[in-house]
Amino acid sequence: MSETRSKIASFCLKTEANGNRTALKVEIFPAVEWEDGDAGFYRLRKAGKWDDLSDDYPYRSAEAVGRYVADAVARHLEETTDVQPPRRTVHMQESCFAPYGPRDELLGLQEHCHARVVSEDTIIGADGRQYVAVSAYELGGTRLMAIDDLRFYDRAPEEWRDGNGI
Repeated sequence: MSETRSKIASFCLKTEANGNRTALKVEIFPAVEWEDGDAGFYRLRKAGKWDDLSDDYPYRSAEAVGRYVADAVARHLEETTDVQPPRRTVHMQESCFAPYGPRDELLGLQEHCHARVVSEDTIIGADGRQYVAVSAYELGGTRLMAIDDLRFYDRAPEEWRDGNGI
C-alpha cells in the first residue's frame, strides 16, 4: 500500500558510475501529518523506508533535514565512485624549487630554494593534497611538502609549471 500523506519535497540522485546505475531518493513529509508531530518538523523516507531518528520522536528540524540530505548524498557518491584525484608524477632526484622562509604579505612573494625530490612515491594527505619528500639545505634537510607548493622545471626553455600541472 502506498503512502497517502502528501510529501512536501523529494530529492533523487541518480549516478552512472563504473557502469552501474544507482539512485538515491529521499522524500520529506511535514510532521503535522501525524498525530504526535509538531509544525516546523519533518519525517524522512529514504528509498521507500522511513528513516526515523528514534521510535519516540521520529521527526527532524529543517536544519537537521538539510544535514541529513547532504550527508546521504555524500555517502551515496562515495559508495558509487572510486575516482582518485589527479596526481603529478615525480621522479627521484628531480629538481624543483621549494618555498621557505616567511612570506612577504605586502609584496605577495615567497622565497624559493633549489631542492630535489628524495622519495620514489608520493602520498595523499588528509587534506587531499599530494605530498612528496624533498631535500634542501635551506629547508633544514628533508621535508614532506605538498606538490602544488613546489615549482618544477619541465625541461622546455623557460617553461615553469606549478606542481599541480598548470
